[in-house]
Amino acid sequence: MRSMGKLYTVVKDKRGKKWFCCNYCSFKREARGDILRHHNPKDPNRCKERTWDIPKVIYLAAGVGERLRPLTYNMNKSLIEFEGESLTEMCLKAFADLGITEVTILVGHFADQIKKRLGRKFHEMTIKYIYNPFYPVTGGAHSLWLARQEFEGKPCIVMDGDHLIDPELLRKLLESKYENCMLVDDTARPPLLTEETVVVGDHGLIKYIAWSPTGELFRMVEPEDVVGEAVVIVKLGAKASTSLSYEVDRHLREGGSGKLEIIEPLNNTFRRHDTWYMSTEGLPWIEIDFESDLEKARNEIFPAIKKRR
Repeated sequence: MRSMGKLYTVVKDKRGKKWFCCNYCSFKREARGDILRHHNPKDPNRCKERTWDIPKVIYLAAGVGERLRPLTYNMNKSLIEFEGESLTEMCLKAFADLGITEVTILVGHFADQIKKRLGRKFHEMTIKYIYNPFYPVTGGAHSLWLARQEFEGKPCIVMDGDHLIDPELLRKLLESKYENCMLVDDTARPPLLTEETVVVGDHGLIKYIAWSPTGELFRMVEPEDVVGEAVVIVKLGAKASTSLSYEVDRHLREGGSGKLEIIEPLNNTFRRHDTWYMSTEGLPWIEIDFESDLEKARNEIFPAIKKRR
């Protein structure tokens, strides 16, 4: 049984044991789900070996997508299609090609649609679903709290299910030398930047994510301190993921009721652990929150991603 990715092949032997096999040399390792070693795919002749922990992906897709109504009255926005392939499928396929073996998807709004579409296995990745029964009245923080046993003390990637993103950006994040890091789009800077979520940082390190859905963001933060728009796809090592689990739990206990998001727990985690921001270097991506975002995704972002394939 074989599954080809860009970096390795998964081979199952006669006894049912799985092995990671480098696509560029004879290197082979038992697929235990913790370490994958492979060589530089851009220069296989040099065969420069790299080692990195395989993180588990925590994919938040429980929300109702109110800002995309009426489209989301009948579907989960993570299943928005581009030439027959949904946002979730494109993202998970990119992760599978990079060697990810486990994904936990937080579901709620039209959960059955997602489960039927993806199943329990997707491109040889094991998918676990966690249902948030309170999804109509809670936010991403509650979903993340439900999944804390899946990521606490383990390398992980945490992201929302509404991103259309160039796979190269996910590769860059995954293969970064930094244990804790997040993508930042630094192509738009204040005063041109109009997004509601930005990163304040210094010398490569994230100080905090500034977020305001009310349009008053730059009353909260000095524009010159902003390094770019936050692409809230975060890679964390084992220690930082433990802190995130604690901070999500504390946020829910102290934050009261309502739709609490993951920004504050992330910021508290960044204060405990150095987390680096990584430039998107102009590669295409978009977070689809509004109808205007979807229009831009169809007319600009997806064609740009498709052109780069």
